[in-house]
Amino acid sequence: MIVFVTQDLMILSAARSVLPESSSLKQVASVTRLKALITETSVRVLLVDLQTPGLDLDALAAAHASLEPTPKMVAFAQHVNIALLEEAKKRLPHVLTRGQFNSKLPEILAQD
Repeated sequence: MIVFVTQDLMILSAARSVLPESSSLKQVASVTRLKALITETSVRVLLVDLQTPGLDLDALAAAHASLEPTPKMVAFAQHVNIALLEEAKKRLPHVLTRGQFNSKLPEILAQD
């Protein structure tokens, strides 16, 4: 399953539009909901909108590290949010600008 932490319905719709037929995508609006979901299901890819209100990078990193096997995680934010992108790069494995994320989204979702 692909899990997307976001409250942005436009980016969620974009992700669903390029989702491979064999995959399923679940949207959660917070790290708290992510923690609840990961106890119930196997996560293959974790997508994170770093501009989700109330997002806690440390809690997100801990939730990701707790998953076994560790899924691919791709986080993103608008390019003008330099401080947020830099902080995320210190804690998370793959951080992109929103433009990079949008252009690579089909490739990200197609990978196992």
